[in-house]
Amino acid sequence: MKEGLLCAVSLLLLVRFSVPQNVICYEHIDKNKGECMGILADDVSEEDCCLNINYGFKRDHTGSCEACHVAEWSEWTPWFPCTVPCLEGVKQRRRACYGKGECPDASKTETIQTAPCIEKTCCPVSGGWSVWLGWSACSVTCGKGSKTRKRICNNPLPACDGSCEGSGTDVDQCEVTTQCPTHGNWDSWQSWGQCFGTCKDEAGHQVPIQTRQRTCSNPPPSVNPPGNPCVGPAEEQRQCSWLPFCPVNGNWGPWGAWSDCPVTCGVGRQTRNRECNNPAPRHNGQPCPGSSILYKSCTVKTNCPVDGKWTEWSGWSECDRPGKEIHCKKYAGQQRRTRICTGRDYGGNPCDGVIMESRQCYNFKNCPLSGNGIWPEWSTWSNCYPHCGSNAKKRRTKICQPIYPNYTLIIQTPTKKNETVVFWGTPRQLCTPIGSEKYKFEEKLSCLNVPDCED
Repeated sequence: MKEGLLCAVSLLLLVRFSVPQNVICYEHIDKNKGECMGILADDVSEEDCCLNINYGFKRDHTGSCEACHVAEWSEWTPWFPCTVPCLEGVKQRRRACYGKGECPDASKTETIQTAPCIEKTCCPVSGGWSVWLGWSACSVTCGKGSKTRKRICNNPLPACDGSCEGSGTDVDQCEVTTQCPTHGNWDSWQSWGQCFGTCKDEAGHQVPIQTRQRTCSNPPPSVNPPGNPCVGPAEEQRQCSWLPFCPVNGNWGPWGAWSDCPVTCGVGRQTRNRECNNPAPRHNGQPCPGSSILYKSCTVKTNCPVDGKWTEWSGWSECDRPGKEIHCKKYAGQQRRTRICTGRDYGGNPCDGVIMESRQCYNFKNCPLSGNGIWPEWSTWSNCYPHCGSNAKKRRTKICQPIYPNYTLIIQTPTKKNETVVFWGTPRQLCTPIGSEKYKFEEKLSCLNVPDCED
């Protein structure tokens, strides 16, 4: 009996967990943020969603965004701000792998880069204030006013956009004993008289009048010394033209037909609309309740075209010329490099461009050259390695540049086409030593203000 019950439970679990789980399908992935954008359907199979490899999906609303396409690296994010506002710090940028499977060279490729940066070559230095200058005259000729005094930020002067702490102006009260005249000032307007009715119809009937008054008592003008009377009228009138038209609430018109499915492959979204025009709301009437548009998902069970993508170019081949020895000689050869168009499927577009490139070359690999080469300027500083922690280092190099023979660098091919010729291969020529180095000289320094590594 127990064995039969266990078999039934096992069969039930097997059936339960063999049913494919539906997903939430999206039409776009923000690869810098790793977020799914533009929901298409919230209950379709992963297989149907991924008929279009540009789509993404979530397994539930709180899950992470997954891509339908084969795994590939996102673009690098923009560089984040420098870790310090002045002198040397570092800046970082990131990328991530999105898609099914693993990205190319996932174990060797960086997901974060750290580079040295200098926002400003100096940090602000605060200045010091001079002594306060004398007080200004009082701002009034009678009664209470104010006076000011100033000081200058020059003891010492600030440097590198620095400043002095505090204010350069000081304000204090002052009083002149001469008695001032009191000028009249209006008291507040009394309330408007009542308008009859709260709205008017669209025909525009006669508009009522309303009035209000005020008194010159806040304060009244003085007699000795004589103050000025209040300026303006003690009463005003206006029409009640501000009364609104009576509101008309909106009501929906009928629903339109469903749109056609907007895609020819994979998952799309159909819509139908209605208008709030039966009647339309007017004069602050209530809008129609609810939505003017409905959505439903639709699926065309056809795989979407997948365009081809180029692999990286291969390295240049050996510089040679069939039937002729050109090594260390003044004869041009040819090199080739290739790339492969991968991933094209379901009638997608082929890769744009050529599968092979060639160039003219002189083969100087390991060829002896007379004299010394020349040291170039320093290269730019490398990124910091490792990308976090106190052991991060930056490097810059000088690599001895050979002085090649004065060969022709533009030749005409048999098809009468002018082509540039490059020197290929590292010849045997060294530079005047820097220390003990004759070919490559490297400088290594610690990166400053690098973030700590995350646990």
